[in-house]
Amino acid sequence: LEHGPDPEHDPRWYSYILGWISHGLLDRAWHPYIIYRSGWHQPSRPETRVWRFYHPFFERLCDVLLFEEKYGKNLWEEPFQPQMPPYQEVEGLLMLPFELSLNEVYAKDDDPRLLRTRLRNTFGDAIGFFDHFNPYQWEPHGWQKFTEKGLRLIHPRILPEVDFLNTQGGPWIHPGTLVEEDSGLLELYEQALLEARSFVAAGGIAKDWKDPEGYLLDTSLNLTDDQGRRVGPELADPFDLHKVMLDQLEWLRGSLI
Repeated sequence: LEHGPDPEHDPRWYSYILGWISHGLLDRAWHPYIIYRSGWHQPSRPETRVWRFYHPFFERLCDVLLFEEKYGKNLWEEPFQPQMPPYQEVEGLLMLPFELSLNEVYAKDDDPRLLRTRLRNTFGDAIGFFDHFNPYQWEPHGWQKFTEKGLRLIHPRILPEVDFLNTQGGPWIHPGTLVEEDSGLLELYEQALLEARSFVAAGGIAKDWKDPEGYLLDTSLNLTDDQGRRVGPELADPFDLHKVMLDQLEWLRGSLI
């Protein structure tokens, strides 16, 4: 943040910063429920292997449902990939701030060109990710190469009548603290939104940061206790996301042939 341009004078940087902040705050709010309802793979427990792709897929599933709740449309009807900036613009905007920040926080590489190469690869991977998982850019019969590893990264189109967002307030267990909760993801989304608004001053990020280092960095953005300290997951009760993923494959076969 310190090494980037003034957000007020570069709307692209302003958008990136807002996205970075809001993503982190939403992760912190949603991850307890996401992890409880998607599980995680423990190599010592072979029966959990089927869960290994659930987390990213469940997040995309919730994206679709949240978008429908907020805007009344499916993400497939509002493809966002065309709005992504070209690779060169992303590299030009973020290369120098990232390079300066990483060299400041971590030990410098002997050859600074190595860090620049890694950053360029990262930006290219990110843009390629959005292109690759845009279903409208797939080649004919491109669905044939998709396995669960690939399916986990697409936004699902066919969903069963299941209360994935917990709008009915059913009980669930925080996988880290083991405290019973009943919040739904819509409620947690609104909480994260209020938190973001309180963090970002109405007059603009550059005018009033409200101690971003202490607010964002001295905690975990995954699973935390009531003191903000990171905790590991201990309990899960996943949805049957394996079937939901296979349903997407069947739909893709029919729609893209």
